[in-house]
Amino acid sequence: MALRYGGFYAPYAQSTLDSIRMARRRLLPVPGDGSNFFSSIHVDDGAAAALAALDAPAGVYNVTDNEPLRMRDYAGALADAFGFKPPRRVPKWLFRLIGGGPVKYILSSQRVSNARFKETTGWAPQYPSAREGWRQIATELGGGRA
Repeated sequence: MALRYGGFYAPYAQSTLDSIRMARRRLLPVPGDGSNFFSSIHVDDGAAAALAALDAPAGVYNVTDNEPLRMRDYAGALADAFGFKPPRRVPKWLFRLIGGGPVKYILSSQRVSNARFKETTGWAPQYPSAREGWRQIATELGGGRA
């Protein structure tokens, strides 16, 4: 059994807290037009999926939100949940220059489906997309829009 998870986010994850700090300062830019897809998963949903997988037949399964978002929508959902200004856009060439190690992953398009895992196990994410997940995180951290 192998579970392939999307990008994790959670109110207690350091990477999430760093992303929020950067977005607050508008230092979390969207590369290019932001049309590349990003598949993510709230950590709580990932944990529930691990439990559901205990009864699943052998195989390789994707564990992601129901709705992969384009990078511009993912970054926009974060900014909107916290009431920040919209993220800036930077040319892809500049993003490659300053982005560091994860640039290749961020610029690739990862539109991954969880349908097979859901059909096999009956599992479903509590947060269907990062839009709902980021709102939950903002509420939990006390920084979200009312």
